[in-house]
Amino acid sequence: MEEFIRFIKNFCSIFWLTRGITLVLLLILFAASFIFYFFENLSLGNAIYLTFITGLTVGYGDFTPASPLGKITSVFIGFVGMIFIGLIVAIATFAIKFTLRQTEEMQRSHKKRTTKKKRIDEKTK
Repeated sequence: MEEFIRFIKNFCSIFWLTRGITLVLLLILFAASFIFYFFENLSLGNAIYLTFITGLTVGYGDFTPASPLGKITSVFIGFVGMIFIGLIVAIATFAIKFTLRQTEEMQRSHKKRTTKKKRIDEKTK
C-alpha cells in the first residue's frame, strides 16, 4: 500500500510539472466544444460531451457532426485526445519507474543498515 501511495505522490508531482501542457490541451478541447455549440446547433452540455467522447476516442455515435467544419473539428479533437491520453500514460509510466527505483533504494538502504547492525552486534559479543 505504501508503494501505491508513493506512486500517487510521484504521479501528482510529475503531472504538476506538465500542468501547462495539460491546460493548453484542455483549453483546445473546450474551444472545440464551442465550435460544436455554434456550428452544429448542439446544447453546450452535448457539445462538451461530444468533444470529450471524441477526444477519448470512444465515439458512441449518439451525436455526430453534420457540417464540414464539425467533421474537421472531430478529427482534430481525436488527435488532441490521443496526445492527451499519451501524456497521461507517459506520466504514469515515469511515475511507476521512479517509484520502483525509490523502492529499490529503500530496500538497499535497509539491507545495508541491517548488515551494519549485525556486524556491530557481533563485535560487541
